[in-house]
Amino acid sequence: MLLLRDGLDFIDALMGCFCAGSVAVPAAVPRQNRPLSTLLAIARDAGIAAIVTTEEVRTYLEPALAERAPGVAWLALEHVEGDGDDWPGRRLAPERLAFLQYTSGSTGAPKGVMVSHGNLMHNQAAIQHAMRLSRESLFVSWLPLFHDMGLIGTIMQPLYLGISCVLMPPVAFLQKPLRWVKAISAYRATISGGPNFAYDLAVDKTTPAQRAALDLGCWQVAFNGSEPVRAETIERFSAAFAPAGFRRRALYP
Repeated sequence: MLLLRDGLDFIDALMGCFCAGSVAVPAAVPRQNRPLSTLLAIARDAGIAAIVTTEEVRTYLEPALAERAPGVAWLALEHVEGDGDDWPGRRLAPERLAFLQYTSGSTGAPKGVMVSHGNLMHNQAAIQHAMRLSRESLFVSWLPLFHDMGLIGTIMQPLYLGISCVLMPPVAFLQKPLRWVKAISAYRATISGGPNFAYDLAVDKTTPAQRAALDLGCWQVAFNGSEPVRAETIERFSAAFAPAGFRRRALYP
């Protein structure tokens, strides 16, 4: 199980699991003193053998999980030695499991899906084709990395294409939605997106003057999913950011 906050550590650990031939189980890092029922349900269902995390998270989680998830090994990334340069590499069969993708558990017990390396590669080819992405594409993303849209879209697709992705923590966007569209403008991103609420928030929490200072003419694919897509949101966002050069046809439900 990968219990890591969004960032490069998560990506390193996921790639480490792939290289080692282990099955990764990405999960959200629970806050201190919060219920652990979802995490325990995933751990039991997946039959996890180890938890990869940081020393900070391990300090408050291990005592809480010791009795309810006995026999699980803990690995804090700070204590991992070596840089992996001498790793001989491994060919992975398409049918081999890459990771288990779990639902949030917000409407019931978390349910897992077995995702193979073949599934991943097929999905990436489909995304590239459908969104017309190329080696010249560039991502900006604030999406959580442990869940589907952030993991499959903004981590796997850049790796698949060999292109760049500019990442920011989800909380950075939620605190100040202007940071998202400002990053797209500054880094000249061609593709970025999120759930429908993100587009509403970007309109509600920015001013006409802030929008006019941006240049969003580079934004070719503005994907919208993971929750119901609302026509009124598409119209509001398109109108609000038109002065910044945003084109309505870029929106991709």
